[in-house]
Amino acid sequence: MRYLLVCDYSFAWTAGAQIALLRSAEALQKAGHEVLIFAADISHAKVAPGVQFIESPHRRFRVPPAKFPIYRNTKKLRALIKQIGDEFQPDAVICHSEYGLAFASADVFQPQGIPVMFVVHSFFFTAGRYVPWPSKIAQWVANRNLGTGYDWIKLAKWPGDNYMQNITRMFAKKADIVISPSRHQADSLEATGVKNVQVISNVTDAPGEFTPLPAQPPIRFGWVARFQPEKRLPVALEAIKLAKQRLRAEGLDEGVIELHVVGGDALDGDWPVVWHGKMLPDDVGAFMRSCHAIVMTSYNFDNQPMVILEALSNARPLILSDPKLTREFEGADVPTTNENADGLADAFVAVAKNPQLLERARERAIELSKLSTWQEHAHRFDELVSRSN
Repeated sequence: MRYLLVCDYSFAWTAGAQIALLRSAEALQKAGHEVLIFAADISHAKVAPGVQFIESPHRRFRVPPAKFPIYRNTKKLRALIKQIGDEFQPDAVICHSEYGLAFASADVFQPQGIPVMFVVHSFFFTAGRYVPWPSKIAQWVANRNLGTGYDWIKLAKWPGDNYMQNITRMFAKKADIVISPSRHQADSLEATGVKNVQVISNVTDAPGEFTPLPAQPPIRFGWVARFQPEKRLPVALEAIKLAKQRLRAEGLDEGVIELHVVGGDALDGDWPVVWHGKMLPDDVGAFMRSCHAIVMTSYNFDNQPMVILEALSNARPLILSDPKLTREFEGADVPTTNENADGLADAFVAVAKNPQLLERARERAIELSKLSTWQEHAHRFDELVSRSN
């Protein structure tokens, strides 16, 4: 079978969606399929041997900070995609984004009877008040640039969030099959009227090692993410400060716990944190294995974070602020009492007093790391394509 994978997101910027696409492409290729990626800046990525790729036309204007290129669904772009399709002859098209390349691909391949799938990496965009586009103008621009139509509904409080979530919803309604890596995101999509949503996990058997937890003390909590508002680093910083204060107030050694942060330069302020700066993707696994648990503080934003999957592949337990993620990875985590800093501090203190909590969660993390092998991942896509033909 031949799979064409399409993505608007730039591969000059490493984020979860790009990593998920690369692992999916590798899984499909290992299963014996021909795979071609058509994506922005794909030459910057470490593509698995045997996977073909074509870089989409360069765009000088980029939306910071993710270097996001803007593609319009034009006749010229559709002609280029048709040419790629005529040469590659795909049996199915898998879009990992919901913008110009994706809409143009659907317009080219759906009339040919080739199924177009849409892998939704996040339905929980948070552009928020910082992108206060007037809704009518935004709708006109989206329809002109993408061909969305005008099926807009109220999905979020802030205009920017509403715009982004509606774009995702409209491409999901256009696609033949919608893939959500998590059940909670699938439920949110279906609640807006999206049909034919299938849950297929991202590939979880990432290259990792099931090493024992390091000797302690200290107990090292690792935080790995971009320094973006939706990742809520300040929650982790405040939580470790609160936890140390509570241990000190109880006459216990506050040095028994440490927070190690990867993703950017040290922030201003007197934070009791070990800063590791930015880190190459290939080095993240070793960092995780040096920690006792991986902390994720995002809330109502993430779908199935690749950081969590990498933590599982390295047999590391989780501490999660978002109860939706807790339900997805139940048992592999040390529970927080709420989504705020004091709730996370409760988990830090609990571990400090009873490190055995980590060992139990580690056992479950190993089980969940086998949630979606590359064989299972490829098999699920094959089933959907066979069923649609």
